Amino acid sequence: MNPQSLPENCGYAIRNLKINCNDVLIEVINPKNKKVETKINLNDVKGILLPNQSKSIIKQKKIVNIKPNQEVTRLIINEYIPLNLLVTDGTIELIAANYQVFKIFEEAVEEIVKKKKNLYGLLKHVENS
Repeated sequence: MNPQSLPENCGYAIRNLKINCNDVLIEVINPKNKKVETKINLNDVKGILLPNQSKSIIKQKKIVNIKPNQEVTRLIINEYIPLNLLVTDGTIELIAANYQVFKIFEEAVEEIVKKKKNLYGLLKHVENS
């Protein structure tokens, strides 16, 4: 993979997201120093908006099956999936490291949005899982 195409070399910062069940927040954590840089209230999360580029990457992931001896680097080039997290005050640009991470994040956001009225019950369920 070309190092210039990595998200951190294109103006994005690598961050981890963690749901804090006690405070009902998504914490944005710097993986280098493990500190919380900012917090997003779960009640402010409205959904995910996908750019057209991401839609085509996801469509390819659903169609393409890995064949024996297929060049792995060709598959990795499109692994990063840009997305926008819709919140009350606007959008937050994010990049999922791969399709699996994207799907997990997408499902989590969908559950949060669908079950906002029962958010505390949902968080207890997630915490106990």
